[in-house]
Amino acid sequence: MKKFSQLLTLLILFVVAFTACDDDNITSAPIANAGDNQQVYEGGEVTLDASSSYDDEGYDISYTWTAPDGITLSAVDTAQPTFTAPEVSEDTELEFIVTVDNGGLSTQASVSVNVLQSEVAYVFNYGSWGNGGASIDRFNLETGVISNQYYQAQNSELALELTSNIQSVCQYNGNFYLIANESDGIIVVDDQLVQTVDAIASDDIVTPRFAVANGDYLYISCWANPDYDVMADSYIAKFNVTTNEVEETISVPGGPEGLAIANGKLYAALNYSYQVAVIDLSDNSISYIETPAVSSYFLKDNSDNLYVALVSTYSDYSEAPGLGYINTTSNTLEETYYLDGVSSGYSSILSANSDFSTIYVLASGWVQLEDESWANLGGVQKFDVATGTFSSFISGLSGVNGVCVNPADDSQVFVFGGGSSTEGGFFDVYYLDGLLKSQDNCGISPYWTLPLDVE
Repeated sequence: MKKFSQLLTLLILFVVAFTACDDDNITSAPIANAGDNQQVYEGGEVTLDASSSYDDEGYDISYTWTAPDGITLSAVDTAQPTFTAPEVSEDTELEFIVTVDNGGLSTQASVSVNVLQSEVAYVFNYGSWGNGGASIDRFNLETGVISNQYYQAQNSELALELTSNIQSVCQYNGNFYLIANESDGIIVVDDQLVQTVDAIASDDIVTPRFAVANGDYLYISCWANPDYDVMADSYIAKFNVTTNEVEETISVPGGPEGLAIANGKLYAALNYSYQVAVIDLSDNSISYIETPAVSSYFLKDNSDNLYVALVSTYSDYSEAPGLGYINTTSNTLEETYYLDGVSSGYSSILSANSDFSTIYVLASGWVQLEDESWANLGGVQKFDVATGTFSSFISGLSGVNGVCVNPADDSQVFVFGGGSSTEGGFFDVYYLDGLLKSQDNCGISPYWTLPLDVE
């Protein structure tokens, strides 16, 4: 036993001496190679690569990565760690350093990853009437990833919540102006959805519906004290975006809903009158264009003329729903294009592709089922501007609220909605042949999707 202990001791001493001698024989540091510089959109997966590092003398090498603050690598002691590119407010360069060690000496190399700000669209969810639940989601147009509750995440340090319902949204001068109901007012957020001022309430913003911008002003359609008949008290508020105050109101009976600025005039779609109001912004004088149905929203084409949604509603039935074409130079309704079932919903029911050759129109309505329950059923129609004809794009949809052409890719169309006023909705992406590309969840009652332009 004594001899065995002596042999074991000699063996341990031999190993230690050999190891020390081996370390002493390392005469040069390894060659560190952190790989090529990379470029990726935010939200994309990135793999760093130091596998081309080596040691001239053949010693084994180890890796230790150092990442910028806020970046979590899948591992720091491997040749090829991965990470997810963070969301950025502008193109951002990240530097990573790898330390390569051969057991005695080490050396470092660095690599840059340029994270590009993605083109994104925001999904504005109305919420549940009178019960809050409004939210804003962020959809990455490059990666197809949706980030739910994005407004809440951006404003978490301020402990802000959307306590009003989002009726509509106006994007202007780098801000989004949320037109809010319950309580009435305006919520201003920047292009990253950070709320910049307290919610704006005014005695002159009562039951607000929609807004468009021109110069220093938002023009906001308001229903005031609606009787849902002649709407005698409705008006348009002229809101100064520099002072955040209403400077004047313009009486427009008939329930103005959608608004558009074209050829220096303000057009108001009247939701309770068979007319479109035309307001001369120089003196606030009003003229009217007669329509065969009540109207809701506009699309402005590349010639500054307007397409208007003509809808048949429960209180104002019409046999001539569809699209109307307004020449804004002559202020005349030049053409009407019949389409049964144009949605009477207060959401994004019209969207055009970039060259305005195709308009997508939401055609849906409430239908009583055999069990006497009600469901919002329908689909999306394509309007060919050149021929003036409709064709089916998607049918058999339930709970659909809105449609929007992907602003970064005309070959994709967003369709969104929800069958419940208390549960989250859906956000689907379709190809132009009507095939479904992807499906995601979004907030309660998505009404609008607006892109954020990235310069």
